[in-house]
Amino acid sequence: MSSPDSSASAKVLFVVDDEPLLLELIQALLECDGYEVRTFGDPSTALDAFRKAPSTPSMLLTDFAMQPLNGLELLAECRKIRPDLKSILLSGQVRSSDFAAYPTQPDRFFKKPFVPQEFLDGVRQLAER
Repeated sequence: MSSPDSSASAKVLFVVDDEPLLLELIQALLECDGYEVRTFGDPSTALDAFRKAPSTPSMLLTDFAMQPLNGLELLAECRKIRPDLKSILLSGQVRSSDFAAYPTQPDRFFKKPFVPQEFLDGVRQLAER
């Protein structure tokens, strides 16, 4: 049996991307699928919110190419707080082989642009793991 904190946060997702239109699209897709979504246009704001969240989200979906932290650096910082944090990395600029050497790895990777149904299926599969 899970604690109220873990069940409350089970469907809370943080989405971080510096492209406002993509952020809106991802939020709409996920909310239609029943997730509670918090969006952030930059990784510093997302990290601050993650640190202050009363119950940490269960999943981080983040763009790779951002400043001052890239998506994997953001993920590494968030996993210091929640080691079991599930993650999806999104990028239109890199391939999975480009970040293979990073010490922190995402659970899933989607190249932008992605097919919305495939993306949702990937989020659901990861959430259920």
